[in-house]
Amino acid sequence: MRAAPPGQNVNTSRAHRSEPHRASRFADAWGSLKLRITLGTVGALVLCIGISTALLVRQAERDTLTAERHRELDAAARTAAALSSRVVDLQRALQVTAARLSTDPLPDDDSLAAALLGQPVLRGMFSALAVADRAGRVRVLADASGVHRPEMNLSRRGYFQRTLTEQRAIISEPMSALDNGTPVIVLTYPLVRSGRLTGMLTGAMRLASRDLLGDLTGSAEAQTAALVVVTDSEGRVLSHPDPARLMHVLSEEPRMAQAFGAWTAAGSAVEPAGFHLDQANELVSAAGVPGPDWMVWRATPHAELLGPIHAARRQTLIWAILMIAAVSLATPCCSGGCCAR
Repeated sequence: MRAAPPGQNVNTSRAHRSEPHRASRFADAWGSLKLRITLGTVGALVLCIGISTALLVRQAERDTLTAERHRELDAAARTAAALSSRVVDLQRALQVTAARLSTDPLPDDDSLAAALLGQPVLRGMFSALAVADRAGRVRVLADASGVHRPEMNLSRRGYFQRTLTEQRAIISEPMSALDNGTPVIVLTYPLVRSGRLTGMLTGAMRLASRDLLGDLTGSAEAQTAALVVVTDSEGRVLSHPDPARLMHVLSEEPRMAQAFGAWTAAGSAVEPAGFHLDQANELVSAAGVPGPDWMVWRATPHAELLGPIHAARRQTLIWAILMIAAVSLATPCCSGGCCAR
């Protein structure tokens, strides 16, 4: 055997000679049939799990949205029915008091003031009560601060003119109050004696304080991210969590603009049974309020409804990846003779 040249390390020389052999072993390993089968099996497993998970999630999303559509529709219809009952109760309360004031001529101002002061329950149902004569002059006004005799005339108000002409109870459109400019709706009841209208009793409800809905939507909104809005038949907002949107048209509400457009395009039907409307990323249901012909709108984000399903999908994919990794590591490959071609 020839001796190594002076100054050359014998171990280094052996390492250089072993590098081609080691590279050949790696090439053989990566080109082995068993490794290709293993990688193909793992890839097929990943593909199958991914496809099956996607199909199951899609089906679960469809089933969830179908069930939630029924639930949201039922919630909108129940709120509309409860709101209708509340309006009827308010009108009946006005009717009872109006029967005591229906004289010809109207009682004097002191008697009217005493009559309103003697109705604490009725005063608690409205933000303000007023008695006006046939000419529209407000004789007395009762609100949270007491009973007043303001210089106020209702003769130019649409609800006053309609009550005067039709001699029946009227619910006004949303408007600004004469005394302080706050958004209100007004319920009227005519004072009629021997077939002659002598005046009217009015009850105002502040929209900003959400007197209209009260506790009808509070619990539902606290539990979910549902947006509940009430509009009149023209789409003007009567109740909204954001007071700045009161008396604006619903088309200005981003979460319901598309649904409102579809509703108006279909004829603006006020349907108490309710219906669904298309809205991007939202589940929107609406139902009509019998009597005043208002609309109750509910919008719930898809993200909230499908959140648990998406969380379960992420958890499933994580476990699937871990299981695939474990199976891949446990598969005997590239050791001993298993990498032979």
